[in-house]
Amino acid sequence: MGDRRFWGGHAAWYAALDLQAYEETEWDVRTTAQIGIMWPLGEGSRRYRFAVELVDGPSVLGEFFLESETTVGVGWYFDF
Repeated sequence: MGDRRFWGGHAAWYAALDLQAYEETEWDVRTTAQIGIMWPLGEGSRRYRFAVELVDGPSVLGEFFLESETTVGVGWYFDF
């Protein structure tokens, strides 16, 4: 976690970006962006995350690979 912690040093903001492109979709890029808050659980990589996620680009489902989709999601994650 970075230096921008809050709630007594127990939480921090994070952001992630994932870009995928495949020859089957003529290299059209699927973009996934996520921003949220994470709370570590002791030592190691165990943590809780609350995030908002935006996805835009070709579908990852095989039978719909020629279709484009846009989604917005909110999630509660547990990393271990």
